[in-house]
Amino acid sequence: MGDPIIKMFSWARREKMVAGLFVALTLVAGILIGTVVSGRTSAMKTIAFAGKGATPLAMPDAIPSSNSFASIVNRVEPAIVNISLPR
Repeated sequence: MGDPIIKMFSWARREKMVAGLFVALTLVAGILIGTVVSGRTSAMKTIAFAGKGATPLAMPDAIPSSNSFASIVNRVEPAIVNISLPR
């Protein structure tokens, strides 16, 4: 092989190693940060509720839809001309 090609391969190999090192360092930093942060936080903390006279919200009844699927199909059915699947 020629000298320029050998230089190009060594440069590419060196750049791969640098990129791999940065990825590894980023992963290690993320793992360390994750372990430190997870030690200080907890999802099991209790929150005191100050309100004593709270009443539940009243949920309204569902309104039946006047446009059922069958009526929509009957309205748009004349618009469908041809449906064919490619083979």
